[in-house]
Amino acid sequence: MPSGHAKVSEVEAMVGAEPLAKHIANEWHRLKQARAPWEADRLEQRNFVYATDTTTTTNSTLEWSNTTTVPKLCAMRDLLHAHYMAALFPGDDFLIWQPDKPTPKLREITKSIRAYMTTKFTDSGFKLTVSQLIYDWIDYGNCFGDVEYVRTADYSGPQLRRIAPLSIVFDLSASSFAQTPKIVRDVYTMGDLVKKALSEPENTKFLEVIEKAKGTREGYMAMYGEDDVDYHSSLIADGFGSLIDYYRSGYVEVLQFQGDIYAEGKLMVNRRIYVIDRAYVLVDEEIPSWYGSSTITHNGWRMRPGNIMSMGPLDNVVGMQYRMDHLQNAKSDIYDLHAFPPLKIKGYVEDFEYAPMERIYVGDEGDVTPVPPDSSVLNTNLDIDWIEAKMEEMVGAPKQLAGEAHSSRQTAFEVRTLDDNAATLFTDKLLQFETEFIERVANLMLATARNNLDTDDIARSTNRELGIQEFLTITPELINTSGKIKPIAARHYAERQQRIQNLNGFMNSSMGQDPGIRQHWSNKKLSRLVEEWLGFKDFEVYGEYAGLEESVEAQQYASELQEQAVQEEEDALDAKELELDGDTPDVTTPPV
Repeated sequence: MPSGHAKVSEVEAMVGAEPLAKHIANEWHRLKQARAPWEADRLEQRNFVYATDTTTTTNSTLEWSNTTTVPKLCAMRDLLHAHYMAALFPGDDFLIWQPDKPTPKLREITKSIRAYMTTKFTDSGFKLTVSQLIYDWIDYGNCFGDVEYVRTADYSGPQLRRIAPLSIVFDLSASSFAQTPKIVRDVYTMGDLVKKALSEPENTKFLEVIEKAKGTREGYMAMYGEDDVDYHSSLIADGFGSLIDYYRSGYVEVLQFQGDIYAEGKLMVNRRIYVIDRAYVLVDEEIPSWYGSSTITHNGWRMRPGNIMSMGPLDNVVGMQYRMDHLQNAKSDIYDLHAFPPLKIKGYVEDFEYAPMERIYVGDEGDVTPVPPDSSVLNTNLDIDWIEAKMEEMVGAPKQLAGEAHSSRQTAFEVRTLDDNAATLFTDKLLQFETEFIERVANLMLATARNNLDTDDIARSTNRELGIQEFLTITPELINTSGKIKPIAARHYAERQQRIQNLNGFMNSSMGQDPGIRQHWSNKKLSRLVEEWLGFKDFEVYGEYAGLEESVEAQQYASELQEQAVQEEEDALDAKELELDGDTPDVTTPPV
């Protein structure tokens, strides 16, 4: 066993790192270091979001005793998340399928593909994954997702996978996220990696490389002791301290590269490369994508020109949270000084305990005088309220979303107008996330199913008219129909609010009440329009003169009930007369 610290060259020779694997590992380390300031800022923000007092935040450097934190950042984060999710998923039917060209049996195909995607969204936990991505979008200003095809005992089909923002690196100055190469880091147990290898028999190299990695671990730990390890960034996995700590942990780091790479004098285009232990290539293949490029999808909350890494809604208000905590605790400290002010002691004064009814003995010309601070400083509530209001405004969380009431003097139309104007930023970000992220990953899931579905599948669809669940057979040929998925929840949220507001305002205006104008409006078309805006189309609320038909039906039913009541009353009178005459009616004979 070598004495002293192991030399890097000796370790590299023993590990036998492959050149391509080493190149990708070095790229990971370089790109990770380049964004270290951004990660430090996110750590500070996270500390403020989850803080229970100021001792875990940068406010801990302030003097005096009060350490209260007002959890405003955390409250705004939860508020934004709740309303984003409610608007993105108002119900099960939040998407449509748009064909590219006329196709035989188009209605049946459209219904089947919608049912298939809705079923896969439900069974794969799509909504839960999007919920986690929304938190990333708010906390980090960026969210990353990938699509893969999963075959397990419980589920088979496309699945959206969240990529933690701290687990992916790329060139921040690239012209676009789609064009820049990306490296994603995952950590598995050795058992999970073996299980994954056995579940994908087409990757025959999996088990060979895993066995090689296991042999390296055994040889390294037999060759070097606890004190014989040098730290080397190209070999050690992040977060494990040293190389021997990593080898002993039972975990395996896997770096996944996607994109174009130039290494060892060779250009490789559109490659997906898996590297384990930053030493061995596990998989090197062309990206198996319908679009012929990386399937990793990114969306940022507030784009920054020249930097792919976007800002989040909370980034600009962390300083305001700092200021609010500072004011709140300064006010509390000043209040404590009023309750227990410092004492100015003049001349000779015997030691005493500062307490109610305590006696203080002073000598000649001795004196003890409390020195309270200026009480006007206690009027800082207005400053704190102003900061809270500004924070809500700047993150795009309208007051009405939090349930705050408007003035009672405002009309319903004025209230609706104020709400929509205040929610402009919220609606804009919602549409951005739906069109740039949800729509892309939904179509990637459909494309992944087209690539991998080789047998018939079953999809669920609800027949609203009968109130039952139907089961549809989905064939590979059916989902290969040319078209795309389009989520509509956020679009409907914004458009519906605006249209309903405009229609309501017009109908209540003098122009809308003018018979000369109203006579040119089609009540049937207006009814159909309202049915669509309210999202009741699937329930078939609209029917031509349905109200009149139901009114006539109700009148007929009322007449029948009235006739039945009269007949029952007449039968009762006849029975009573027979009873008075002494005749007993035949109970075996039903009444006429």
